[in-house]
Amino acid sequence: MPSTSLGFRLVPMLVAIALALVVWFLPQPDEVTNQGWLMLAIFIGTIAAIIGKAMPIGAISILAITLVAVTGVTSDDPGTAIKDALGSFSSPLIWLIAIAIMIARGLIKTGLGARISYYFIAAFGKRSIGIGYSLALSELTLAPVTPSNTARGGGIMHPIMLSIAQSFDSTPEQNTTEKIGKYLAW
Repeated sequence: MPSTSLGFRLVPMLVAIALALVVWFLPQPDEVTNQGWLMLAIFIGTIAAIIGKAMPIGAISILAITLVAVTGVTSDDPGTAIKDALGSFSSPLIWLIAIAIMIARGLIKTGLGARISYYFIAAFGKRSIGIGYSLALSELTLAPVTPSNTARGGGIMHPIMLSIAQSFDSTPEQNTTEKIGKYLAW
């Protein structure tokens, strides 16, 4: 993603803002309140900014949350609007997923995922089915302590599976996923 001195990519940002404004100025159904229609416009603009990679996803999220609070989409009272905008951060599930993603980045950056994958290969790697079963057993072992399927699958198991596939030179970049990568992903 090419960076600019502005801190964001101008064209995707303008497209996202334009989409949000187009939605906001479209005729709104009678059943939808003004606040609901504005929330839809902010949501579509946010998704467009994420897809267009206008900024890093964290920055886009903070801008969207701020926009929801400032525009008073959820409440005319500023205190309640801020509380509503930040309310999801009180959910332990959100933090569980966020921490799992941080753990996943740590597994990749430190090489721990690769070391774990080499352990699996050494212990069960005589056949590819053994590696598949070892990943399933690992998932079963982690399930009671990581209650979120998203956190466990995307944050812990995926980096390990990816490291195993990479150790067999099975990557989408090399167009060699037929070796073992697709099997492990399933």
